[in-house]
Amino acid sequence: MKITLLGTGGPRPDPKRMGPSTLVRVGFDNLVFDAGRGVAARLVQAGVPITDYAYVFLTHLHFDHAGGLADLLFAAWNMARNKTIHVYGPKGTEAMVRYLFEAYERDIWYRLSETVLTHEKLVDIRNMVEVHDVGAGLVVEGDDWRVTAADVDHGHGLGLSRDEWTCLAYRVESKGKTVVISGDAVYSPSL
Repeated sequence: MKITLLGTGGPRPDPKRMGPSTLVRVGFDNLVFDAGRGVAARLVQAGVPITDYAYVFLTHLHFDHAGGLADLLFAAWNMARNKTIHVYGPKGTEAMVRYLFEAYERDIWYRLSETVLTHEKLVDIRNMVEVHDVGAGLVVEGDDWRVTAADVDHGHGLGLSRDEWTCLAYRVESKGKTVVISGDAVYSPSL
């Protein structure tokens, strides 16, 4: 298991720090946790081709943690990726990705239409991405790894319940090693 911090910045732009994102390499699988600003470029800088990841896990849906998701998905798609990308996140993730596809509907149509001229083997991105709203418990298992989620408190002090503002931490386990990744969170007994 190898961990790479792709970005550790916050919501304010900083030319020296990209938005929150962590890469966990487990065997041949690249797991991306959070998709902050600049995640696609940082993934490539880390030596991972933009077409060589299959799992994205969002801790919560603040723009600084999910704002780079469109770039991550569309960059892989534009490079003729045709394998499924799985996106996992708290309640609302499915809706967010659906809205992304609606926002870029004309671009999707254009790029699919131009394949008649370019002969690229571009699949419809909406058929390439599978989105899963998840909660606490087992999220997904790979060959030698598994990811579980736990509910955590964001800590914003607004008095919102976990139902109103869901935040997740993820635990990656592989061959006796464990790493826990959380986005914005205060102390939570579930960790």
